[in-house]
Amino acid sequence: MEDLFMENKYVIDDFFDISYKKNGNVSIKFKKNASAIELIIKELNFYHYIVNNKKIFFKKDDLNFVSIDKTDIRDGVVGRVKKVILGVDIYPEGCDYESFIQALYDATLIISQRLMPIYCPYIDLNNEEKHAFLMKYDQIYKSEYIKDELLAKFIYWGMKEKDDVGGTFSLGKKLFYKAINKNEYLIFCFSLNDSRKHIYIFDSILASFKSENDIGVSSYLSLNPDFTRNNFILERDYNSFKELME
Repeated sequence: MEDLFMENKYVIDDFFDISYKKNGNVSIKFKKNASAIELIIKELNFYHYIVNNKKIFFKKDDLNFVSIDKTDIRDGVVGRVKKVILGVDIYPEGCDYESFIQALYDATLIISQRLMPIYCPYIDLNNEEKHAFLMKYDQIYKSEYIKDELLAKFIYWGMKEKDDVGGTFSLGKKLFYKAINKNEYLIFCFSLNDSRKHIYIFDSILASFKSENDIGVSSYLSLNPDFTRNNFILERDYNSFKELME
């Protein structure tokens, strides 16, 4: 029903210029700058947003963003215009369905090349939408957010912090740890901490030490492999560690 309503808003003159030549021939040309095209693109929820000075074109559905390209724009517009042509009751003199379809397909190259940069509007995302968008399309934002989120969790979980001066896990890098049982500690360490490239990898270890003072100084006594993760990811791994955190 929604498609029918949208199609009925348009008429054939919204998309085509029709002219009659002295020899009786009819010329049908697609309007490259038709304002109706912009309305169709908005109805298709096609937009662009700028990240790091780069335009990203996408289809928006609430907080779901799907990348699009020139082909998607072309197919979306052509599909809508074809339905408008099909819905005409009486064609202008000398014209029929096939002639309009031919004019439409003759213009598909122009549609592909021009419509995306010209008619896909910029959208001003709210904070929630912007976060969802950047988590998908901005790897620097995503990497920094995931790191900061995990560091905030360390504080929430009451973890202590010290440097790995002994090189047991990652020499010179930060360790975050919490006592689980007597002389047993859950430890998170940076296995990679490259702020220049925005690459951060945390590993998790459940290990026993003679005392808390030995963490980051001396080697552990034993290691529990059930709670050892290379590249710990909060969203993926938290449920496996929940009993230790809370």
